[in-house]
Amino acid sequence: MSNTDKNASEEVDLGVLFNAIGRFFQAIISLTTSVFYKSYSLIIYSLKIVIKYYKIIIPVIIISILFGIYKESKTKPLFSSKMLVKTFFDSKYQLIDNLNYFNDLISNSNHVELSSIFGIEKLDIESLNKFSIKPGLETRNDQLKYYDVYLKEIDTSITDLMPFDEFIKNRDLLSGDLFEITVVSEKKDIFKKLEGGLKKSFANNHSIEVKRRFDSVLDIRKLAIESQISQINDLKETYLKVLEQESKTPNLKFGLGELPLSEQKSNTYEYELLNKEIDLRDKLRTLDEQKINYSEFYYILSNFQEVGSSYKPLTTNYKIVYPIYSLIMLILAYLITNIIIYIKNYE
Repeated sequence: MSNTDKNASEEVDLGVLFNAIGRFFQAIISLTTSVFYKSYSLIIYSLKIVIKYYKIIIPVIIISILFGIYKESKTKPLFSSKMLVKTFFDSKYQLIDNLNYFNDLISNSNHVELSSIFGIEKLDIESLNKFSIKPGLETRNDQLKYYDVYLKEIDTSITDLMPFDEFIKNRDLLSGDLFEITVVSEKKDIFKKLEGGLKKSFANNHSIEVKRRFDSVLDIRKLAIESQISQINDLKETYLKVLEQESKTPNLKFGLGELPLSEQKSNTYEYELLNKEIDLRDKLRTLDEQKINYSEFYYILSNFQEVGSSYKPLTTNYKIVYPIYSLIMLILAYLITNIIIYIKNYE
């Protein structure tokens, strides 16, 4: 191509590019203008309706607020308290199932069954409002530990499909072992009485079997380590006897295995046996610590408070909820009325 043709081609390409950029910005400006205009129109139209029907809207809102205040004055105050627990041996499944069962008994007013479960008076049971459970607060280190366990359980080929942030985002209630149990009641001093009944909510046949297997594995490992320690002690005794015999008869050569003792450095073999024994005893101590730490189906990290704190969710704030419900009903009535009028006038 000649220089003239190249320059002409470059000018055409630049012209196409600038036209495309211009159309892009024009589309952005047009979209922004359209959104602003429609939002402005919606606000003005809504205010127009409010101004047109304010004689109906204002009295309805005032009546709703007054009725909400009256409802709150007749509603007993609620109190809540929290317990933080850590579960073991899959006892969390039974815990969650039992809490759902307690809520069913409360909704059905089966106070007799609840009283027998918790072992407290029926009058106290009647004050219960609900049980709830959610994951307890976890540190970043706790989350990393769970993620490490997850990586060890899955195929390494799909590890990249679940990065750490995605793993944390997709966790559910049963993903961890730390839980926060909340009880809501009309009485503020009932919560300590519920702890005994809740402690029965952790164990079932499955968790008992899991714990039995865990204890059996620990016992087997402990017996194996104790057997190795016993063998080391026997070797140490044999070694000392050989050294004693060698000191009496220095011209004779004794050995352990393939290496004669006379060729070993002083105390080298005994030092190795001692290090091995120390290592085994450390493992034995770790097993004993595990058996102590996992001796129960749960640990209570924080108990219920003696006196519960005030509990007032938004759904019980009737002086706010009732006006919102009233406005929703007015909007629905307006829409239905206009739809009916449109249908009647349609030709």
